[in-house]
Amino acid sequence: MGAKVQLNLPNSLWTAKDTARLASNTLAMIKLRTSEGLDADRKPFKDYSIKPIYVAFRGARLKPKGGRPTNTTHQELAVKKQAKADLMNKVATDILKLREDMPLKRISAVKFDSIVLQCQVGLDIKHEDSYFNISRKTIQKE
Repeated sequence: MGAKVQLNLPNSLWTAKDTARLASNTLAMIKLRTSEGLDADRKPFKDYSIKPIYVAFRGARLKPKGGRPTNTTHQELAVKKQAKADLMNKVATDILKLREDMPLKRISAVKFDSIVLQCQVGLDIKHEDSYFNISRKTIQKE
């Protein structure tokens, strides 16, 4: 709902600052009136339900959905998937070899990250690419 008023007043009488001040005051008055529960005619609002509503997701942006990353072709994605599978296989075999020589069979996060980085370098994968992030949970004990 908007209203246009065209007045040709001299700047000495009415400036853009005066218009902004008037708009701000009008908005403040509307907020105060509605927070008191009164409509434009100063009559109370009709009663409404006080049952809580269900909000599925709170936030300014929507969650990203699954699917192909933007600006990639199906061939590029297939190459990335194959490279990720190769990386996970290499990391899994390197960890199995390392666990054979360890008495506790538990690998620290730092050691795991260094193994993943070595495997990425060995397969010519850029470590900045988040597609190739591997968590320790994906590599399970056998």
